[in-house]
Amino acid sequence: MYKVDLPLDPKEQARIDAKRIAEEQRRSRIFNDKQRAMGLDLNALSVQIEEKKRQEAEEKEWHAAADAETLRQARIMELLARREENDRKAIEKADLDFRATQQHSRTRREFDLNDPDALKKTAPFRSNDSEENLGAASLQVFAGEDPQEAERKRLQGEQQRQWLQQQRNQARAKKELEEQEQRLFELQELSKTQRVHELSSAEEARRQQLTREAAEFNKKLSGAKADADKQRKHSEQESNVHEMLKTFHSDLLSENPAVAAAAPGFGVKVLSDRYKGMSDAERQLYRHAQAAQVEEKRKLQQQEAEAAALWDRQSMTVGRTALLQQRQTERARVDLQRQQVAENLALAAEQKARREHENTIAARNIVTDDFHGQFNKSSR
Repeated sequence: MYKVDLPLDPKEQARIDAKRIAEEQRRSRIFNDKQRAMGLDLNALSVQIEEKKRQEAEEKEWHAAADAETLRQARIMELLARREENDRKAIEKADLDFRATQQHSRTRREFDLNDPDALKKTAPFRSNDSEENLGAASLQVFAGEDPQEAERKRLQGEQQRQWLQQQRNQARAKKELEEQEQRLFELQELSKTQRVHELSSAEEARRQQLTREAAEFNKKLSGAKADADKQRKHSEQESNVHEMLKTFHSDLLSENPAVAAAAPGFGVKVLSDRYKGMSDAERQLYRHAQAAQVEEKRKLQQQEAEAAALWDRQSMTVGRTALLQQRQTERARVDLQRQQVAENLALAAEQKARREHENTIAARNIVTDDFHGQFNKSSR
């Protein structure tokens, strides 16, 4: 018969297609983790989802508050930085103005030593004497005289007191400015420390709240698990008691010899999993069989010992024969080696004579007429 692919019945084909579509739909429902409802605790999942949403909302609010506080602190720090920069610039400007207005080169202590107009400003030593009395030989002007010494020292003392007072004022102003900057810095640090303490307290309170909620949730879970374990243990105890009673009353523990007998045609006499031991007759029969086996093994060992002794004798005979043959072979090898040595000496003498003949006679290479006469004797 030829193999022909017959079309299926339309009803049968429709039934197969419907079954295949139903199977695909069922697989899509079972293997879809998002839509599968079988084997899931929907109430617990809903509670977990709500709890997670609540936690996410709280975290979002906390992060938003932290971001807002961070922005506020950043603005405050920026304002303080600007204020500090402005104060620094004002102090520098005041220093520059003070140097420009109060610290001229003419007000310095050593200006009188470097004054270019010092000679012009110096009064004559004898301001009351006429020029006629100040000649070279008048003996009115002597080296080292200083008639304005008292006035000059008074002016220098006054000037030193002014400079000392000015330095005191400057030191007092500088100290007040440093104290003001230190108080501002301490206020800023105090504000930062207080804010950090507030944020740490809020974070600690939130963490404690989450810990309490997690502890309550875990306590509920542990209670549910304990109930489930208790129910499971109770079921296992009932099952174990039933199994023990069944085992106590079974043929295995009651040692019923009838259950060990195999059915006819089963291939064995007894069932090993139910067999509880032999009877006295079976033990006696087993001992007779053991004795027969021991006697048979003894005879077999005796035969093996005799065969081994025969084999040893034959091995010794073969060994002696092989030793004699080896000695004969060694003597033949020595004779052959001596013969080869003699032949090699004769060949060496012959080769030496041939080399001497070739070197003295054959290697002279004298061209004769016979050499030229061997060419042009054939058409090839």
